[in-house]
Amino acid sequence: MVILSARESARLGEQMDTTPFGSFTVEEITNELRQLATLYPSRSPLESLLAARALRDRSFALAQQSRRPSYTRDLYLVTAWSCAILANASFDLGAVAPAFTQTRAALHLGDLCDHNGVQVWVRGLQALVAFWDDRPDEAIAYAESALERPVEAGTATVRIEAIYARALALQGRDQESGRALARVERARDRVIETGNPLDGPGGMADFPRAKELYWRANTYLLTGNPQRLPDAEASAMESVHLYTETNAVWPRPGELCHARLDLASARWGSGHPEGAEQQVGAVVETLQTRYVESVVRRMNGFGKLVESECGGRSALAGQVLARIADIGAIAPPSLPSDIAALPLDE
Repeated sequence: MVILSARESARLGEQMDTTPFGSFTVEEITNELRQLATLYPSRSPLESLLAARALRDRSFALAQQSRRPSYTRDLYLVTAWSCAILANASFDLGAVAPAFTQTRAALHLGDLCDHNGVQVWVRGLQALVAFWDDRPDEAIAYAESALERPVEAGTATVRIEAIYARALALQGRDQESGRALARVERARDRVIETGNPLDGPGGMADFPRAKELYWRANTYLLTGNPQRLPDAEASAMESVHLYTETNAVWPRPGELCHARLDLASARWGSGHPEGAEQQVGAVVETLQTRYVESVVRRMNGFGKLVESECGGRSALAGQVLARIADIGAIAPPSLPSDIAALPLDE
């Protein structure tokens, strides 16, 4: 029985050691994830969608072949982040329901890996999509469901606190949104950076200071409190400065558009709309090369603000509204002709 048991264990070991790839392959897949996340803010969401789809399928297929638990977990995490990027790209292309489908897949994979970082980031994306879809109650619920989870590393907690602040402001809960903004600062002080793409692939998954500033500006604007307008303008100006003057290696044109529109809104609301037409014009030029659904919605919201305050009667208002009307001809990009259209498998 002793000899038989030993032989059985030896056979078991032989059967388990059959993973057809090694650590090099896992490292290459992980590097692909980092590159995809890094390039996302500066290229078309459709390009990122197609690249994330390919990475998702490859990492999942390799995970199915793996017999090493460490490889399997890492590959499932890459698949989770790929689904998260697919969700972000889906919303940037204006598809809310598919975006939520992708987030649910990402959450499931993140749960299988027991990785809080990706789950908190994805909950933040769900909150953000609900926020832009004018469902602040749901945005708050998504944010609250993730706020108690400690993340492994990165800025996911900073980001979700900032989303929470914006959703509260959208509901007119000024004091609560102010307390949430204070927590944003404290959360940034606690950020741990490991440089591991599986904890945070960088790029689109990061929440840089410039982005925090225009979200802060937008929170002040959403409160509807005129006393907050100087703070909104100052935050938006600093954000635009960081995006345009720091010579970032990887530009973030979509985020810069939001910062520009927050700056224009703050100045317009303060009765000093100088430069608004230039800010709007820069946003229109960006949208012509990089369509982002949230920027289009934000632009339309600014147009309603201008229309409601002066009805387009002033020369400046007319110029601004004319530039905003230019986005009517802008639509999400079409699928490249060399990409095969696959039938839906129900």
